[in-house]
Amino acid sequence: MKSSFDTVAVALVLVLGSAAPAFAQGGSLNSPTAAPPPPPPPSSMGLKGELAGEAPPPPPPSATAPEAPPEGTAATPAVAPPPTEEAAGEEAGGEEEEEPPVTFSIEVPVATSYVWRGTLLSSSLFKPALQPSVELGFNGLGPGTFTVGGWLNQSLTEDDNEANREVDVYASYAIPVASALELKLGYVVYLLPVLDPVDSQHEFSAVATFDTGGGFSPYIGVHVDPIQTNGAYAQVGAEYAIEAGSASIVPALNAGVSKYEGVEFDLQDVTLSLRADVPFGESGLYGTATAAAALNGRAVEGDDKILPYGLLGVGFSN
Repeated sequence: MKSSFDTVAVALVLVLGSAAPAFAQGGSLNSPTAAPPPPPPPSSMGLKGELAGEAPPPPPPSATAPEAPPEGTAATPAVAPPPTEEAAGEEAGGEEEEEPPVTFSIEVPVATSYVWRGTLLSSSLFKPALQPSVELGFNGLGPGTFTVGGWLNQSLTEDDNEANREVDVYASYAIPVASALELKLGYVVYLLPVLDPVDSQHEFSAVATFDTGGGFSPYIGVHVDPIQTNGAYAQVGAEYAIEAGSASIVPALNAGVSKYEGVEFDLQDVTLSLRADVPFGESGLYGTATAAAALNGRAVEGDDKILPYGLLGVGFSN
């Protein structure tokens, strides 16, 4: 009996000795000798992913489901990659709207008087004038946006309306020079039917606008007429766009100097204005109001040096 018992004991020792390495690695005879591969690291796409053009490919599916971790150890959490920029936009309420290839706008305001660059062009203050404008913009023409438009001033109270009629036709091309800098090159011809020739002034312009973020946009520009007045107007100023619900409020300050043939170099104007636009639902229609005051830098004795004026009207843009 003792010999039989010794034989069984030796057999048990051999079996337990062969199973010990398996228990040491995971506590189960069925545990694999190597841990399952860790989950893929989180994507570092963020904003750079959109610039790269595509998201990284997902990890290949595993042929078999990973086994449960050994008892007494914490499971490694699976880290999901962050949503891409496109997915984040859809969660926030849809994809970002793209600029239409062609934009159209029309505006019909009535002004209390015609004031331009600090100069009163109505016969006196508070002589209302209709000042409609229309504009077409073409996006995607090269690196920038090409715009053409027209503007009219028509007195509503003057005895000789033709003498106070003016038509301006203009074109411009806005080029993004840098992420926060836009350069707009333009041309405008001022047509006064009462004059001979009617093209009283031709201006070629360059205006640089800086987008500093937060709605604040300083600018600097020059307008040169080498054809009729043989002179130039240089300006510096800033606008600050404020969003108040669906409305837009834009205070602005502009200062300009000028020099023309027969007119000495001097201050032309300092103009402070406040414009508010209020949309009428989603129709593209809006109401607009502007209150402004200009310092007439070329006022002579007897002229008004401070010229207050305002505009009130409606507009449409797509």
